[in-house]
Amino acid sequence: MDLNSDLYKAAEEGNLNRVEELINQGANVNATNSSGNTPLHYAALNYRSDVVEKLIEKRVDVNSKFSYGKTSLHIAVEKGHLNVVEKFIEKGLYVNVKDSYGNTPLHYAARNGHLNVVEKLIEKGADVNAKNSNGETPLHYAAEKGYLNVVEKLIEKGAYFDAKNNNQQKPLDISGDYSQVSTFLLNIEELFNVAKEGNLNRVEELINQGTNVNAKDSGGETPLHYAAVGDYLNVVEKLIEKGLTLMLRIVIATLLCTMLLCIIT
Repeated sequence: MDLNSDLYKAAEEGNLNRVEELINQGANVNATNSSGNTPLHYAALNYRSDVVEKLIEKRVDVNSKFSYGKTSLHIAVEKGHLNVVEKFIEKGLYVNVKDSYGNTPLHYAARNGHLNVVEKLIEKGADVNAKNSNGETPLHYAAEKGYLNVVEKLIEKGAYFDAKNNNQQKPLDISGDYSQVSTFLLNIEELFNVAKEGNLNRVEELINQGTNVNAKDSGGETPLHYAAVGDYLNVVEKLIEKGLTLMLRIVIATLLCTMLLCIIT
């Protein structure tokens, strides 16, 4: 009997009792088959969270690589298996680990539209602006696939709306097949432009349409920064009024008071 082969099968099927039995008989939890896969990879791929937990308990190598340099975390994220993802993170897996193409788990979550996984990864420190070998960020993937809720979440968490890939394409440039995503990103781009110009009426219109006033460009700046640089105080007031976080309000109030232009009471 080939204990290791049986362990692959038991892990894939989620047969916890059989997994425990085989391990007790001497099966190697880190054994790789001809495809380079381990029992943990199969458990992660098939949403076998109890088996994942057992293998981790038995000191399986959680950082072992799957095809294309994927780790078990990449696999669980790709499949949207939140419980498994949480178990891996609890065990200290690096949330910004990259596959052979430079993709992080957040790239995988964004590309597959798994909003709950996106939120969990960001909560645990995932870099929303990480770039793969093609210069693509998770926002590029979400925009390209038309996942508006993921696009909104990434922007909310600080993803640069105008990040460029190696072909100098922004997320907006590759979202053409999805009008809601295109409109969302286009409105953000326009808000930056009209804030720079001091166009208060258009700023108000965009805000009323729900445009995120806290969106950031690739320099890490918000529309407020450009309005302040242009000395457009009416636009600054409107942006502050319509959605800045408490922390940003405090920072801006301090800055403006220092400039003897305190407009927040």
